[in-house]
Amino acid sequence: ALEDDFSISSKEAHTERSNYIIQELAKLADIQFTYPPILMGELLPSDQFSGTMEMLQLIVNECLEHKLIPLVIGNTGAGAYGLYKAFASHDQAINLVNVDSKFDINTNSDEFLSNENYLLPIFTESPNYLNYYGHLAYQSHYLSKEQAQTLERLHFDFFRLAEVQQNREIAATSE
Repeated sequence: ALEDDFSISSKEAHTERSNYIIQELAKLADIQFTYPPILMGELLPSDQFSGTMEMLQLIVNECLEHKLIPLVIGNTGAGAYGLYKAFASHDQAINLVNVDSKFDINTNSDEFLSNENYLLPIFTESPNYLNYYGHLAYQSHYLSKEQAQTLERLHFDFFRLAEVQQNREIAATSE
């Protein structure tokens, strides 16, 4: 997940990472695809959670309406929730894989929707379109016993960072 509070140095690092990813994806343009990939650019997080969520939801909705498959790399909780809402608005079953050190569901939060709590509405909204949820690379000291039990009860997959590092096939086979 991207940092919510961008300092100048983190903005520079973010731009450097983004430029690297863009350069690597541009190499795909030389491959003959039936439907070639289109690089749409970079969406920087808004100062407010709802701004990022709404903008990403709007962009993904446009892609889906034109039968394009969006691939979103790097994200915040707002972005993940915006993606969920965009697919849900098209009545599509959603398979969500999250790579994060934390499990962002804070039942003690005053805010129902925030970068620290965006999974709660994804899991509890009705109607719910979540078909599968996988969580890769969490760190055990950030996951409470109750959170682990919730994931197990829902039959969702979750793997510690050490498990993913030791067995790269886990990441490759997650939904």
